[in-house]
Amino acid sequence: TLSIVLFLVLGFFAAIYTRYMGMSQIVKGLGG
Repeated sequence: TLSIVLFLVLGFFAAIYTRYMGMSQIVKGLGG
């Protein structure tokens, strides 16, 4: 249970990091 949540959060962070490095424009739009 806790491991699954942690893994999900880690994957989410990895996806955000990749998108931020590859698509800063989209992140800026979503960020405001």
